[in-house]
Amino acid sequence: MTVMFDMAFHTPVLRASGYAAEGYDASVDIQRPIEAGAIKGAMRAAAEHVLCLPASRVTPVFGPHTGRHRWHWRVLHQRPVRESSEDQVDLSDPRTGMFHRVAIKPDTHTAKPDHLLRARTAHLESLSFEVIWLGRGDGPADDQLVLRASAGAVHALGAHRRRGLGWVGIDQELTPGEIARLLDWRAGR
Repeated sequence: MTVMFDMAFHTPVLRASGYAAEGYDASVDIQRPIEAGAIKGAMRAAAEHVLCLPASRVTPVFGPHTGRHRWHWRVLHQRPVRESSEDQVDLSDPRTGMFHRVAIKPDTHTAKPDHLLRARTAHLESLSFEVIWLGRGDGPADDQLVLRASAGAVHALGAHRRRGLGWVGIDQELTPGEIARLLDWRAGR
């Protein structure tokens, strides 16, 4: 059993690679701008903090923070990031760019030392991913509802989300009955 999703990107995204590139303090991984773990983490956070679902509904779907899981996330397709070279951003390509951030000292209104960030970002048009049931038969219907609802509640991914990066959308249509069930779970019924 597999549940398929399509994510649309509304703004550039920065899911840092963990290393700096020449001239950048943070850089998106050109080969894999978004990994499955980042999507799973965003969906789990949406289930817990946006939908406010109880742990009894979240843990069976997303698993404990360590140990075996019943579902597996896999990225299927993401439009590759075009760059002019390994280390330079092609600013004429609307899917790549730079992001700057600076911290200002309140007393002098000047930049704090070592608080200027220059990051390489990517703008993907879309990404397709699937969540695969690892058990036998179809995954539980309640798990599938939690997956679909939490996916629909994800609106940002990656770093600097409050600064306008990583705004995304995963369209999910829920029936009135499914919404009522989610509200019952949230209320502890």
